[in-house]
Amino acid sequence: MSDLYVSTLCSWMKSDIFAPGICTNPSMTEAVQRMTGNLQMSEWQPISTAPKDGTRFLAWHKDRVDFFHWQHLNGSCDAPVGWRDSFIYVYPEGDSNGPSHWMPLPDAPPKPIEPEPERDTKTIDMFGTSE
Repeated sequence: MSDLYVSTLCSWMKSDIFAPGICTNPSMTEAVQRMTGNLQMSEWQPISTAPKDGTRFLAWHKDRVDFFHWQHLNGSCDAPVGWRDSFIYVYPEGDSNGPSHWMPLPDAPPKPIEPEPERDTKTIDMFGTSE
């Protein structure tokens, strides 16, 4: 799995495009760990300081990295409130089985600069014939 794929996934996780369960695959966790080791990122912070506005972030949970966000009641359903992992589990705040630490997702890598197209080096004389 390429770092570009993981970076793209991280960008998606910051947005509303979210497929539950995407990061339960161990190779994904390894790729995220490899990627986070190669990028300058924030230090791990206690989960008690994580954002509660729905922002997705990397979390340390049960000896692995996973994507989490705060899930709150929206009035239209009886969804549990707490830290939601990348699959279906929600851990109430303070639950010892929940994540212990978090850090923000990295920014997506810059888009590659497209090379300029090669210019035609043929010369055209004033009569429209090429050399």
